[in-house]
Amino acid sequence: MERYTAQVLIGKCNQCNGGILPEYQIFLAEDNGPVLVLREVQNDREWLWFPGKESIMDDIFLMISTVVFEETELKAVERLSLLEAYTEKERFDYYEVVRENSRRWDRKVILNLFHSSTLKNQLEHIKDYGCDMEVTTTHYLSESGDNGRSIEKGHL
Repeated sequence: MERYTAQVLIGKCNQCNGGILPEYQIFLAEDNGPVLVLREVQNDREWLWFPGKESIMDDIFLMISTVVFEETELKAVERLSLLEAYTEKERFDYYEVVRENSRRWDRKVILNLFHSSTLKNQLEHIKDYGCDMEVTTTHYLSESGDNGRSIEKGHL
């Protein structure tokens, strides 16, 4: 079982009262290298992508552009290793197009970054995208370890 370190929700929102009506969700697993798992909320459809470690944030937005908005056409979309399928230049060209297209998206993107997510190191990069978005990070953490010891971080 993979350990998820982030969740991304994509859906409609009502800007008067915030929140989201999720249509898609992406999970980031990082145990043996990064893996993105995108699922439709109302269906059993699933896409599995293997992003570059240094470009996870860009690859999340590329996945949204490709699967949710169907505006970027990639090969083997259901199961895709981006580093094997595309050169660095091709990926960066796609990222540039997605950054521009994101300004016209009619959905909100919410990034929920858990305590151990490496995406925290790529947060500044999110400002390159122009869609409606919200980012949440861990404010408080309480965990029980295998040795019976508790870990508590942050505050309420």
